[in-house]
Amino acid sequence: MDSSVFPLLFLVAVAAAFWLLILRPAKARAATQRSLIESVTPGDRILMASGMIGTVVTRGDGELEIEIAPSVVVTIVDQAVARVLTTPTVDEESGTDQTAAPSGSTTDTN
Repeated sequence: MDSSVFPLLFLVAVAAAFWLLILRPAKARAATQRSLIESVTPGDRILMASGMIGTVVTRGDGELEIEIAPSVVVTIVDQAVARVLTTPTVDEESGTDQTAAPSGSTTDTN
């Protein structure tokens, strides 16, 4: 085998490792974030990337209106959503909204 082939093989191996270790996981994280943002609906309690917690009031094109305190509504870009903390559910018997905590969470009963 010619010695000029080895540098080319090394370059291909480095490119493959870069793709496997950097690009694939980044695309998976981006897809997960995109699906999280698409799943946010009014009434959801969310954690923003800034660390603030609020409840989604309305959803617009690339924006969310979040109530962060009683009668205090701010507009944020939907990319600022870090996590959905709770999702509203409707109680079948009474027809009232109930707030369901995500699985694995604990509730303080003090």
